[in-house]
Amino acid sequence: MTLLLTIIAFVIIFSLLVLVHEFGHFFTAKKAGIKVEEFGLGLPPRIWGYRPKKSETIYSINAIPFGGFVRLYGEDSHDKKTAVDKRSFAAQKPRVQIAVVVAGVIMNLALAVLLLMIGFLVGMQPLFLSPEDVYQGINNGGVEIAQGLRIKTVQDGAVFQPGDEVLRINQQAATEVNLAGLEDGQDVSISALRQGQPINATFKWNKEQPPVTLHDVAFVPRIVMQNISNSEVFTSAGMKSGDVILTIDGQQIFTQSDFEQILQAKSEHLVQVVRGQEVLDIILKYPTTAYLVLSEIMPNSPAEQFGLQAGDEVLTVNDQPIRSAQDLTEAMQKKQGDVHKYSILRNGSLIDFSIKPGTDGRVGVALSELYTNRLHDLSYYVKPQATSILKIEDVRYSVWEAPVKAVEETGRLAFLTAEMFGNVITSIVTKFAVPEGVSGPVGIAQMTYTFVQEGFVSLLRFTALLSLSLAIINILPFPGLDGGRFFLILVSVILGKKINPKIEAYIHVVGFVLLMGLIGLITFNDIVRIFTR
Repeated sequence: MTLLLTIIAFVIIFSLLVLVHEFGHFFTAKKAGIKVEEFGLGLPPRIWGYRPKKSETIYSINAIPFGGFVRLYGEDSHDKKTAVDKRSFAAQKPRVQIAVVVAGVIMNLALAVLLLMIGFLVGMQPLFLSPEDVYQGINNGGVEIAQGLRIKTVQDGAVFQPGDEVLRINQQAATEVNLAGLEDGQDVSISALRQGQPINATFKWNKEQPPVTLHDVAFVPRIVMQNISNSEVFTSAGMKSGDVILTIDGQQIFTQSDFEQILQAKSEHLVQVVRGQEVLDIILKYPTTAYLVLSEIMPNSPAEQFGLQAGDEVLTVNDQPIRSAQDLTEAMQKKQGDVHKYSILRNGSLIDFSIKPGTDGRVGVALSELYTNRLHDLSYYVKPQATSILKIEDVRYSVWEAPVKAVEETGRLAFLTAEMFGNVITSIVTKFAVPEGVSGPVGIAQMTYTFVQEGFVSLLRFTALLSLSLAIINILPFPGLDGGRFFLILVSVILGKKINPKIEAYIHVVGFVLLMGLIGLITFNDIVRIFTR
């Protein structure tokens, strides 16, 4: 039943996206008075066509079930009479041609916004297109995670419980075993932990009703301590080489910059680490080293006259330690008399100055905080760690907020989609390889099956993303796409004359062949991926 629903959903989704896109071209061309010769679902050769009475347009279904088209009178014609016919596409002003060409893209963007708006109104999971999206979701509490592979469900009578951490399956590391690949009736042994206590069980595997299921897993980058023996700051806190840092002061740590920036924010931190199979909380006293540095010396000021230089680090003023601009002000105010004693560190040398401020009470310097990184005695590296995605909170907005959020999300996803497509082309050209995670029609059909099982809202979100992807890919300046036609129209405007129709047609044919080759390569990759998993 699920397979039948998947087939129906796939056909409906694909047809909807194509029909919406092509209707944009169709409607805009009709409004402009351009003759529409054919409205086709799929790509030629034609299987079936129908022309209603008193209509000039053939509505067709074609053999290649990827895409669709609207054939406009005079669009690719080499005939001079056709080119000047007022109902011909070629005879239209550039602005009208551009409007017709980009109308399909606009319709797909509008559909994406509409679907996202509906999703935001009823509540749906956020769309994650990049690792940064996931990290942000984790940090803002929208994504709940747990270290390791966690059990999601168990069958009645099983010794395990939801939340247990699976360590090994059939004596292999759990991360190396695919539960979906286990055979019916196979003996399966699982080793797990529950609050630090080991649990082991062996049972017959049942693919229809597996004894246990696991939460989805993401491999999240974490900081791993390599050598801390020379760092008194970390060793005195009780940290050890091999510790994996999860959070500092409640903030998830994924990158080197996360790690170093949060450490220097204050002098004491609560650090959560994984050591072996334990999760530990450690108090880390980290000495902040923010001092004042003279960032600028004013011309003709007392500071310049007495020999201070930009870059000098202020250690003390009037024998008072200086750690902030407020410290310096207070040290100046406490001193009786006109002369102030500055202790300066310059290129590692300690220098003392006695300075008399000007009549305004200032010495004529600009101050900045100087931060010194004390991590040089510590070595660490970043390693992906298996992390279970326990829950993803739905995003829901009010009737007034949903349209605005839908437009914002469409814009964000559009930028990421264009960037990802550029990476795909680069990978194919340089490595002749389709990057992981890129899917064609076969892969999309597989994903449709997954989203059908998850429910209507998941399918809605998936359709919105497909519509957005179709819009972004189509607007790219590649021959055979709407963006390619748009680009050639702009070129003709810049040159002040139309491009030779034969040359333009040849460019689009080459682009079409390349696109079919790209679709074929991605489809082949989808099929190989199915049989190798």
